[in-house]
Amino acid sequence: MLTTLHLRRAGQSLLAGALVAAGLASGASPASAAPSPRWSVDLPGAAVRESSPLAVDLDGGGLDVVFGAHDGKVYALHGSDGSGVGGWPRQTSHAINSSPAAADTDGDSRPEVFVGSGVGSHGQCSGGAMYSFEHDGNQRFRFQGSDQTCPSQAIHSSPALGDVNRDSSPDVTFGALGLQMYSLSQSGTLNPGWPYYTDDTVFSTPALADVNGDGQTDVIVGGDSTPGPPIDHRGGLVRAISGGGQTLWEFRVNEIVRSSPAVGDIDGDGRPEIVFGTGDFWVRQAGGASDATKVFALNPNGSLKWVRETGGYTLASPTLADIDGNGVLDVAIGTFEGPNPGRVFALRGGDGADLPNYPRASGGGVVLGSISTADLDGDGGQDLLVPTGAAVFAYSGKTGQRLFGLEEGKVAFQNSPLVADVDGNGLLDIIAVGTRPNGSGVAVRYEMAASDNARLGATAWPTFHHDARRTGAVTAPPLTQNQCAQAGPGGYWLVASDGGIFAFCDARFFGSTGAIRLNRPIVGMASTPSGNGYWLVASDGGIFAFGDAVFHGSTGAIRLNQPIVGMASTPSGNGYWLVAADGGIFAFGDAVFRGSTGAIRLNQPIRGMAATPSGNGYFLVASDGGIFAFGDAVFRGSTGAIRLNQPIVGMARNRSGTGYWLVASDGGIFAFNVPFFGSTGAIKLNQPIVGMAARS
Repeated sequence: MLTTLHLRRAGQSLLAGALVAAGLASGASPASAAPSPRWSVDLPGAAVRESSPLAVDLDGGGLDVVFGAHDGKVYALHGSDGSGVGGWPRQTSHAINSSPAAADTDGDSRPEVFVGSGVGSHGQCSGGAMYSFEHDGNQRFRFQGSDQTCPSQAIHSSPALGDVNRDSSPDVTFGALGLQMYSLSQSGTLNPGWPYYTDDTVFSTPALADVNGDGQTDVIVGGDSTPGPPIDHRGGLVRAISGGGQTLWEFRVNEIVRSSPAVGDIDGDGRPEIVFGTGDFWVRQAGGASDATKVFALNPNGSLKWVRETGGYTLASPTLADIDGNGVLDVAIGTFEGPNPGRVFALRGGDGADLPNYPRASGGGVVLGSISTADLDGDGGQDLLVPTGAAVFAYSGKTGQRLFGLEEGKVAFQNSPLVADVDGNGLLDIIAVGTRPNGSGVAVRYEMAASDNARLGATAWPTFHHDARRTGAVTAPPLTQNQCAQAGPGGYWLVASDGGIFAFCDARFFGSTGAIRLNRPIVGMASTPSGNGYWLVASDGGIFAFGDAVFHGSTGAIRLNQPIVGMASTPSGNGYWLVAADGGIFAFGDAVFRGSTGAIRLNQPIRGMAATPSGNGYFLVASDGGIFAFGDAVFRGSTGAIRLNQPIVGMARNRSGTGYWLVASDGGIFAFNVPFFGSTGAIKLNQPIVGMAARS
């Protein structure tokens, strides 16, 4: 299957001259004078296409402006005067359409910058990577995405920063032009459960929000779909993915979804809705695509709330803001080409109906970038800053009247303008980056006058995908999440092959084999009933007891056909089971044999076990996450449908027995009907994880 079939049109960079020629009709006379120009910086030969500017303080001197260009460089300019920030620009391997994101992800009180490189129009599998830079421009990491069809994936998607797996560390989540998308720890390593198999290209930037109400941030992203196995659909989709890389739901349309979803409560019911446009690939093929000109709103469970026809292709990311000033979020989006191109829509959030005085002509032809908003005229409504092929135009949210135009006929803008007070003088600035007809990039800053009474307002959408982290959410989820406080009482231990212990939440450290010279590696552990101790077991069945754990026997005198791989404790703590790789069971103390996999031909070896609260049953888990239940053990789920980065090596159940955790060798946790308390995903391990035990 040609997985990058959609790159030619959906990803191509449109010529600035052609965009300017698309139309300079600016509508009615300006309602107010344009803001004052403060600086303009030309970048000869460095066209700026879809990379939207970012506002972030890199050197402690006030907000700086960061964006990428088609010369492969990431530029950083001082917001106050447009001069270059020390250590920047930084070169990447490919042209940049991705919009940079920034946050202090490593706790050093300085922001880190993340941006993708690679442009689909440069050819199928043309290459690229995800980059992270320190505030001073030094490269932190370069992550190269690849799959069986693309050894070097282009990253058009912008990174969304936020803790999606509740490990108290920020994550970097983004799509790729290939078969998979990624979520990385802030240090650049893959998160457990990722990459996620998309089966086709992802231009869309993920939004971050908790759509299923479990307290954990989810990923909402658009995608493409080419007919053929394993997914026989022509068109595209928006999907919600858990932080662990599991599909929550999919909503399919008959056009690719190049648009980046936006998330917010658009009807005032206290729940977040998801709004998105589509794309323009299938509409240009035989048979067309009726959804290419539509805007969709979904409920948080992925069901359709409303759909609106626009007459133009909806490639842009929607904007959620209180446009009419009534206290409820509305939807703004501009249209690209199509039967009725280059229009600006302002839609009522509850039902998608037009707000008064909209839609209207954009004033400058097609709209590819998303609309930014602020209350520019001080009337309480969010006003629209519309990037077009001929200028950035400002329109009153309440009346639709043109307020002003910036760089009319001089610059083509394919990305979102930025609204911020970059010099700290109390006046709003508008930053826009684009391309002149001669192909050179340009960045400009304009400042609103004090007499305009301009302000952001509580419901502003001042930059692409809402904020510097590019979360796409009106209420951005936490950069980091304290899993212990959210999950409630409880916790668990993870143990490495050298006996090193990692304790999470209420689980306390009672000792390890760090000072012991081991004859065989540690392979598992079990908690005592009180939670005030634990046993470690080695591959020869040797037992190490810590805290209030008591020795009840071992397989030291038994010649083993297969090595021991795990253990579980009885409810009384007066016994335990050991399990071998073939599922053979060895019972000690008051532990009673309840069955084994001795008569079962295993696809993968057993790697761990957990007992039920009654002690009248137990689970065995194989390295692929397959579960075998004996006695009164009840199956609660497995990782059979998940593509694992690392094999499963252990498991533990919660106190009530209503669920269990599986742990992979990198410390990735898979929770089934139990809360997540943390993982070693952000920890560089000296030895792999081999087992776990629960205190809860």
